[in-house]
Amino acid sequence: MLAVLVGGCFDGGEQTSRTTGVSATTATSTTTTTGDETTTSTSTTTTTTATTTTTTGALGDADAFRITKLAVVDPHFYYQLSMGAECNDVTNLVNFGIDSELSGGDVSHVLVFFPADPDAESTPLLISGASCNGALDTCSVANGEASTMTTAENAAAGVCSLLVSGTVNPIYSGAGSPNIPNAPCFASVGGEGSIRIADTLPEMTLQDVRVAATYAGGDAVSTLIEGTLRGYLTESAGLAVDGSVSDFPFNLWNAVSGGGSCQVDEMNPIDDTDPNPDPRSAEKGVWIYLNFEAARVEWLE
Repeated sequence: MLAVLVGGCFDGGEQTSRTTGVSATTATSTTTTTGDETTTSTSTTTTTTATTTTTTGALGDADAFRITKLAVVDPHFYYQLSMGAECNDVTNLVNFGIDSELSGGDVSHVLVFFPADPDAESTPLLISGASCNGALDTCSVANGEASTMTTAENAAAGVCSLLVSGTVNPIYSGAGSPNIPNAPCFASVGGEGSIRIADTLPEMTLQDVRVAATYAGGDAVSTLIEGTLRGYLTESAGLAVDGSVSDFPFNLWNAVSGGGSCQVDEMNPIDDTDPNPDPRSAEKGVWIYLNFEAARVEWLE
């Protein structure tokens, strides 16, 4: 089962939604500049548990969107599917499994805005595992699934890019590059998160997880398109994702070029690893980008 848990928080100060009067009280705010990106992290009174999320202040009307498509686009994964076999790009195999679980309703995840208002400066955003009906058009928080509150920061012009300079390999562009959402769009506040890419693998823990997408359908937003979810996977976190895929032994870090993967061409090796965005850590890792789309569903609280 694919599972997404994104840790985030409200921005500093008194936050007010233009249409709903949503407010949240914060305690501290810190800003870290690493290379080409500046990240602001803010701690608040927001509380997340395994099944519920509580915040200070009241939330507005809920507009929910179920993720219908999700695919890893960078880096690609390489693996020898059997002893002595050739080194293969298995990214399509991984994405096929993700698509099957989403389209079959075996797994559901939603982005819930309070509300989805592209004209607001920002709005509270809940990212949650969900339980949906057979038609996949009515959902609620799934028992036992984590629900985490963050903030969607909106843009009325330009783009909502999550790309970190120098972290995308151009050799993968023919198979699909990370989306760059066009306005009207949003980008979430970052935080630690986890994503499960196969029901036979442990979830992978990511640093600075963010989501971004374009609002589509006019004032009554009906879909989220050009979506991107990204996060930084450290070597230790990648090694912990160990299990099997389609009955083949699989370790995530050992599928990353420059990590522990095989090489399709030993004479021209690929290195997809990226410097750690945390200046306090020298542990190497890789930025992972997944593209997604989501469609509006009825949300039962």
